Amino acid sequence: MQVDFEDGGTSGRYVIRTEDGDAVSTFSKAGDRIIIIDHTEVDDALRGAGTERC
Repeated sequence: MQVDFEDGGTSGRYVIRTEDGDAVSTFSKAGDRIIIIDHTEVDDALRGAGTERC
């Protein structure tokens, strides 16, 4: 498993890459101490798997 972090200043995303596919969470920053997770997405092969595959 590989975890990539991309920070664009006011927003960014985390990408987890596995053999079975990718999982992505995007976020927006609402100040210095607040981060809003605004979207999550997983490849079909990972749907319904919970945390067992990560």
